[in-house]
Amino acid sequence: MTELSDNITKRINALRKKVLDVNPSICTERAFIYTEIYKKNESKPVIIRRALALKEVLKKNGHLSRRR
Repeated sequence: MTELSDNITKRINALRKKVLDVNPSICTERAFIYTEIYKKNESKPVIIRRALALKEVLKKNGHLSRRR
């Protein structure tokens, strides 16, 4: 083990391993959604466009339900 690993807790070490073992991936649907939202809302501030894009991604993935 490295010096760093010797100095951290088992929990942190397990979390670190979990993060480093993940294979990165790209979601083309997410990229498409962000592009469309950004195009439709060009006049709005970036922070608003990001929020709208995230909202749309969550809605399409079923993580956001309408509560109104």
